[in-house]
Amino acid sequence: MEYASSDYYTNNEDKFGFLVFDKEKVDTFFSEYSPPQFRNGKLDSCFKRLSESQSSVVTGEMRFSKHTRSPNISDYDLAGKVLAATTKNDGEKYFGSSLHYLFFFECLPDTFQKKWVQTSLGDFEFNVTFFNRLRTKCKVFDDHIYGNTGYWDKNIKTVFRDEIFNEITADKAKLIKNCINQDSAFNDKRLQPDRDNFIHFLDQVIQKKWRLLLIDKN
Repeated sequence: MEYASSDYYTNNEDKFGFLVFDKEKVDTFFSEYSPPQFRNGKLDSCFKRLSESQSSVVTGEMRFSKHTRSPNISDYDLAGKVLAATTKNDGEKYFGSSLHYLFFFECLPDTFQKKWVQTSLGDFEFNVTFFNRLRTKCKVFDDHIYGNTGYWDKNIKTVFRDEIFNEITADKAKLIKNCINQDSAFNDKRLQPDRDNFIHFLDQVIQKKWRLLLIDKN
């Protein structure tokens, strides 16, 4: 793509999504549950407790409702069954999924904590036109998409395993934010609130409150 199109499309980008985690909670998770492997007694206890937790379908801040879907009762039912099965004799085949559930439960920012049952399917997507302009106007972001640069945390890899992710670190978040603020292509009012909401994500990373992962969903 050589230029940012002036056309505007209302749909969200569905090839890539973003996951957000509370930085302090992630640090605590890997401190508490090391090593995160099958038949870790502490993990088994957490899986059992989480499988018995009451369901709730509250998502979080309404400002992000256009970027993500709310969990439903079936999401909670599935999570409960998988978590319970993991502690049984043949539960190793469910361990990876249960580790995902626990990681999201423990590490999502408070405002999104109820989305833990969706794990990576509870990602955030931004408008396809906004996303296109990020790629064509911001080389740092486009290099991140292609994996030319990035950060792949070895601890998070133990949870995500074969999933393709690339973390936007604080220094990269600053560069991307500067590009958005300085390039007039992002002043298009049709890109609101995607622009403001994405900058909010970047600000949390810059302030070292959140960790922001870009995931390839194909």
